[in-house]
Amino acid sequence: MTDHDHDDADDSTHSVAGPGRHLPRRAPSVPFPAYAYRPGRTPHPTRDPAGHGRDRGAAPDVTQGFASLAFRHGADLYHHGFFWEAHEMWEGLWHAAGRRGPEADIYRGLIRLAAAAFKAREGAWHGVARHAAAAAQLLAGRATATCPLDLVGLADAIGRMERDARSGGPITLPTLEDASRRDR
Repeated sequence: MTDHDHDDADDSTHSVAGPGRHLPRRAPSVPFPAYAYRPGRTPHPTRDPAGHGRDRGAAPDVTQGFASLAFRHGADLYHHGFFWEAHEMWEGLWHAAGRRGPEADIYRGLIRLAAAAFKAREGAWHGVARHAAAAAQLLAGRATATCPLDLVGLADAIGRMERDARSGGPITLPTLEDASRRDR
């Protein structure tokens, strides 16, 4: 199975594909998990003995923040529909950033975005709207010199996602575009 064989169309109630499958991978050397976690359909990655997260090896180095392999792999996971796994990857960065302050808020916003995407796959529109609202609020107006993402565009796209979820869908999941692409 190749990295591109992992998509969200597998027997899902609500087809929610990874939004950035067309984008180049940011961490191509890191393989994807065997499956995207789906409650009730796949083993829980860490609690189930058959889970894909039980033999992860060493924890990823999160000390380099937005330049870290963990951040880049989290973006790849999100873009390819591994929403629970992206959430977990970014949570390590949020903890490393001290859980408070501009950088931590960006990670927390990404965590909430991944949670919204996870809820969208299940068709839980209230959960999508709740997580998207929190993500947009955390990302709006944030900027750090080291964050490569277009946070203005991302917060706007998440706001549209929230509004669409509140009206019962369909929604479009935003991609994590680099700020350098914004003016193109």
